[in-house]
Amino acid sequence: ILPEMILKDANFVRIEKLNETTALHAETLEIFKEDNVVFGSNVNFKAFDKNKKTIATGRTDLLKIDNRNFCYTMLNNANIKSIQTGMTLYSDCFKWNSKTNQLVSGKNNVVTVIKEPEKAGDAKFSASGTGFVFSGLSLQFAFNGKTTGKIEN
Repeated sequence: ILPEMILKDANFVRIEKLNETTALHAETLEIFKEDNVVFGSNVNFKAFDKNKKTIATGRTDLLKIDNRNFCYTMLNNANIKSIQTGMTLYSDCFKWNSKTNQLVSGKNNVVTVIKEPEKAGDAKFSASGTGFVFSGLSLQFAFNGKTTGKIEN
């Protein structure tokens, strides 16, 4: 199967209900119209709320956007920074389901979560583990596998 279009040094914007929800820049985007799938390499992205405020940023070496299944897969050197929570997530595999607002990792993929202090005197939190799951609705996360962590003042 060959892509219908290949775009180099591409900027991509997603608009929903007249609002820009996502912006990304990719070294390469391959668009497969029949499968409603887009593949990207060396991707940087931002997500926006309805007031056009940035709520998350990130990057990944490889991105698959599966529009039919509302699924975004990030592979290799992936990171996501949530502006709302102040957390940054690192892994080699994330899957985001935009219909359920769930972010998960592969069962055996290690995810590292770092929360920097918001102000002087706050603690820095970091944890690494497997079986990661994050709810975009509750802004809570859990590890279902082996986990280590550290809190620093």
